[in-house]
Amino acid sequence: MKIRLTNVAGVYLLISFFGFYLSFSLYQLRYLLSFLASIGINVGVLFPNIDGAISLAPWLLVFSGILLSAFILSYLRFSMIARFALLRLEAKREISSDKIFQGEMTSVCVKIRNPTFFDLDRILIVDVVTDTFDITFGENYADTFIRAGGQAEMAYVLRAASRGVHLIGPLNILLRDKMHFFVSSIEIPIMSEVRVFPSY
Repeated sequence: MKIRLTNVAGVYLLISFFGFYLSFSLYQLRYLLSFLASIGINVGVLFPNIDGAISLAPWLLVFSGILLSAFILSYLRFSMIARFALLRLEAKREISSDKIFQGEMTSVCVKIRNPTFFDLDRILIVDVVTDTFDITFGENYADTFIRAGGQAEMAYVLRAASRGVHLIGPLNILLRDKMHFFVSSIEIPIMSEVRVFPSY
């Protein structure tokens, strides 16, 4: 199971490292100004507020350090949840009728249970449905929140577009954190068979 960084995380890290770079640059600027002052060049005439800008360097360094620390803590939390909770999810699919005629409808209910002690902040559930079915009511995906020990359900109605033996599944689950920094996904290989007979 892999944990991927999102574009939001990339921008966040870019801002954090730019803050470090800027604060270190301001420290170097202080040394440059002291060197120029020692040889008789007064830069304060051209830039009267340069000392105020340099005084921001320690605060900028602290702020960037807080941003980076928060990112690391968020990663550790998400990694723990993804490894311990995501892999222990229990999924079940219920089909009202697995033997129907072409053109008839059947309802599908998917239940996801979280038996762990971790809340799943943002979880996207996608039940894979082939083109041999038309979704007439509801959706085969849900973007939801599952509490520790809780359960999420989604339901939709399918119409059989062609005859034959068709499969529904597998179940794809995508986990995201609240800040949209990290994404991790798993596939639960639960398959359901629906037999569609000719309508004549």
